[in-house]
Amino acid sequence: MGQKKYCVASICKDDVLDCFAGKECYEEVKAKLEKMNDHKMKVLADKLHDDCCNQLFWASLRIIFEDEFL
Repeated sequence: MGQKKYCVASICKDDVLDCFAGKECYEEVKAKLEKMNDHKMKVLADKLHDDCCNQLFWASLRIIFEDEFL
């Protein structure tokens, strides 16, 4: 029997812009994002997902669960 899944995060173009707020390359990033299609945003989201799962996800999940529920 499959377990119910819960969404952890999503990204949008505004999230990317927020990451570059105040940086010299902000306008360059904004112009690039305006040209990005759904496929390229999906590629970005997939890479972010893989990075989070490989680096932060499991340790953060354990720490947050311990802090909140144990």
